[in-house]
Amino acid sequence: MSQRISVKLVGTLTDDENWPWNDETAPVGASGSDVVGSPGQSISLINIDYPCAGDEVRLVVQITGTLLGDGATIQIAATFTLFEGTDCTTSDPEGEPLSITRDVPNLDFATVPVFVPGDGGGSFRGDLTIVNFPVM
Repeated sequence: MSQRISVKLVGTLTDDENWPWNDETAPVGASGSDVVGSPGQSISLINIDYPCAGDEVRLVVQITGTLLGDGATIQIAATFTLFEGTDCTTSDPEGEPLSITRDVPNLDFATVPVFVPGDGGGSFRGDLTIVNFPVM
């Protein structure tokens, strides 16, 4: 049997500004869905370099799904990496990347809160929703 994995990420990317300036924010929304058919098979569901907030802070998101050995449970592996610099193409890391792994049984879902605090220049806060159901 095959399993359909669906993921949806919704949140806010923030460029933290010093007083008297206001923080600048950008909405983040991404989704992905695909089918895995054999245990051990992995697929890329989301792989984005998200537009920045405040022309300084950007977010890179990588999410993969794997069908586990029971042929019904899926495992999601997600990595969220912040960058902060002088423009949207910066490669300067902002804090440590956040990695999340979550197993989701057949016919179930999970909503995982995501917070990437950065080092003070930027942050990301949101929710990752994961759905796992069989394909007949």
